[in-house]
Amino acid sequence: MLETSGGNIKIRHDITTAIDTPENNQWSIGEIRDYLIKNIRAALKTRWIGKSIYGNETVNNVNKTAGAVLDKMIDARIITNAGNIVSVQNAQDPRRIDLSFDFVPVYPLVWIYVSFSYSATL
Repeated sequence: MLETSGGNIKIRHDITTAIDTPENNQWSIGEIRDYLIKNIRAALKTRWIGKSIYGNETVNNVNKTAGAVLDKMIDARIITNAGNIVSVQNAQDPRRIDLSFDFVPVYPLVWIYVSFSYSATL
């Protein structure tokens, strides 16, 4: 992508044309989200899909599994933070557990703005 700044043309890396937020304009953010989803799904499928649901015990274990995956992602410096992990057994379909959580991806450093002034004397 080409960008004009102060009459200069810059070539930006790893960016899309949707530039309204960092989450939309930086490919690496989308890659982190997809990688996280893939790992959460794999961990949950391996441990829980096809197993019996024992009420809150299973719901809590799903929560712990998601938390463990998120902690590994933090340790690997893929995300910086995660929280609000909530899992509940679905009221309409008791065979389903609904899981939600928040996470903060590692943002790439794209800009460093430097300001300075020059003076002959201090």
